Amino acid sequence: VEDEEKLALALLMLIKKSGYKAAAEAALCLGFLRPYSNVAREHLLQCLCQGPKTQQMKALTVLVKIMGVHSATVVRSILDQLSCSSVLEHRFEATQMLKAIGLEQIQAHGLEELTFDLLRKKTYNEPFFAVAETVEELKMKSTMLNLVEAQLMSSNAMERQEAVISLSVLGIRSPQVFHLVLDMLDVEKNTSVKKSLQETLILLASIDPWIHNKLKNKVLFICEMPKTSMKVEFTRFRKEPENPEESNIQDFQLTELNPLFLTKSSATLDQQKKLNPPKGSDTPGFLPSLYISPKHKSLGSWTQGIRKQLQIFAETPN
Repeated sequence: VEDEEKLALALLMLIKKSGYKAAAEAALCLGFLRPYSNVAREHLLQCLCQGPKTQQMKALTVLVKIMGVHSATVVRSILDQLSCSSVLEHRFEATQMLKAIGLEQIQAHGLEELTFDLLRKKTYNEPFFAVAETVEELKMKSTMLNLVEAQLMSSNAMERQEAVISLSVLGIRSPQVFHLVLDMLDVEKNTSVKKSLQETLILLASIDPWIHNKLKNKVLFICEMPKTSMKVEFTRFRKEPENPEESNIQDFQLTELNPLFLTKSSATLDQQKKLNPPKGSDTPGFLPSLYISPKHKSLGSWTQGIRKQLQIFAETPN
């Protein structure tokens, strides 16, 4: 820069004698021009405590990326941006700054617990992979997964849903947890939690080869239950039907979502009564969850029984 000395003096003058906005802009320029400037650093640190969030983010960017300031005030301001900024890009940049500062500096300022708690909330409030990457970079993933996996067993539906959403970005680290999630899909009665379970499995199967292989050629039946007191047994994953496209069922739509097939079934109460056999019958009832009687465990009997029930369902008048 030509006449750098004159420019620096002019910026210093603006910082000392101008109003807040002009002084803040001058401090930003001086920080770029002279990263070692104490005046610029002190003024930018003051900017972190006042003014709009967008201006604070500008000050943070210069302090962290240009001047290398990693003080407790800076870390707290980064956490504030991650928590409260209305600008998505700024929240993303906050995660990158935390990674740049690193765990040791955060621990040195006694802010590890505060950082952990905020990132934990972000895994379900704003489950971006940037958050998961930050958790891993700061060596918090193992501890966080311990909490998330324990929370899956909570009696509170909201807490279970938060844990399930967190798994969508943190991942499933063991077969035991994977099968626990599948079991939850069987027994979960809360529709919001069930939906989150389905979405998490679909997302993880699209990015995790191990989960993709586990769910390959499986069919996930999502049942839209009629309003009735009849107790229906839930079914988890079934083998893909031989020719799902040829199934002549108006109320049964098969939609392929790579890597899962999601099937929704809806039946009226009258249809349920017609399709459920009387007690003592050897024919398995065609429940919305496609419950298969133990008498039809063999592949041949299973296929024959299902085809028969599909034919009955197709012939049932609307």
